[in-house]
Amino acid sequence: MKQLFILLLACIFAASCNNQPTAGKAIPETTKAVEPSDTTTRPTSLPGYEIFKNFPDTIDGCSGVFALSEKAFKAQQFIFISNLEGLGMLQVDGKIVYLHLSKRTEGTEGTYTDEYAGEGFTLKIKITKVGLTGDELNSNEGTLEIRSGNEKKAVTIFGETGC
Repeated sequence: MKQLFILLLACIFAASCNNQPTAGKAIPETTKAVEPSDTTTRPTSLPGYEIFKNFPDTIDGCSGVFALSEKAFKAQQFIFISNLEGLGMLQVDGKIVYLHLSKRTEGTEGTYTDEYAGEGFTLKIKITKVGLTGDELNSNEGTLEIRSGNEKKAVTIFGETGC
């Protein structure tokens, strides 16, 4: 059964890929900004990366969804989405960039770091569980670090993981 699921996931991924990889492209300096909710210095956008306009069909079931603030999260302005089984996604230039989990490091209780790579990007997400928002949902805070070529961007994030 697990092999069938993995095969199905691989087929979905292969069908969703396009023939225009983003590797080697310069990161654009435009993005959709989230209106600031207060006077904190938390960033409201991540230049070059876009907010998902629609939740990807690739995700069915458990997921991790992250935004640049709690306000952006509540408005469903997600910057990074994961299926919690090895597939992560960013949106750049209107296209979904698919990343694959390359390493997971368990930290102290309630913390972990996932590293993803794909299409010329690497991403490191450090997560700390800060509470429960439902029976199977964890509220999380952390940092998101994205690299493309020599460029590196890092921001604090807020999100949820679970089923």
